[in-house]
Amino acid sequence: MNSTAPKSRLLLVLMVMVIVMTSSALLLLADRTTNKPIERQRQIASEAPYRAMLAELDLGSYALKTLPITQPKRSLLALGELESHSAKRSQEAEIYLTESSSGTTPRIAILPSVAERGYGGPIELRIAIDSRGVVRSVVATQHRETPGLGDAIDREKSTWSDQFNGRSLRNTPAANWLLTSDDGVFDQITGATVTSRTVVDAVRRTLEYAEIHRARLFENSGSLGDVPNDG
Repeated sequence: MNSTAPKSRLLLVLMVMVIVMTSSALLLLADRTTNKPIERQRQIASEAPYRAMLAELDLGSYALKTLPITQPKRSLLALGELESHSAKRSQEAEIYLTESSSGTTPRIAILPSVAERGYGGPIELRIAIDSRGVVRSVVATQHRETPGLGDAIDREKSTWSDQFNGRSLRNTPAANWLLTSDDGVFDQITGATVTSRTVVDAVRRTLEYAEIHRARLFENSGSLGDVPNDG
């Protein structure tokens, strides 16, 4: 009986096992080595629009934190209506919060919001509000408003949304959050009253949301994950 054949087969099996184990170890090492840079690039890409909003505010050095929230089924607040027109995304949203490296710059929250009754449909917004409850920036991120009219809500096309900067529920009572044509204090976009009216309403309601959750958004130095659902 030839005893070299079983030995050869055993040696071959051992060699295959060594190759497989070595390959697995190398793949695991490569995954660990590349996973962090890839995740970091994803984070940078996701933060880019928010950092662009904050760039003009001259905040100095800061970090961004994300706060995932689950949307309620019904809400009178703008934030609670986020993506309600989209069943796929109606249950989740993220709030971005700044953290000052020096600890001296007030926290700013960038809240996603939707003006549901735009002329062309829902208007998605990002609204930056500081710890004093003051609007710092309003940016329309998605809409289907009429080109040349309602699309003036885009900051790249018009400065119309700048009129919200510096406004708060304290210096502008709720009764004044109307268009000048409705006896309020906000200018409307010529030929786009519906668009103007619904954005003004959404900004006010988002301020109300921030006021309700002020302690957790702006004063909580611990876990940010305990911000309650609104509803």
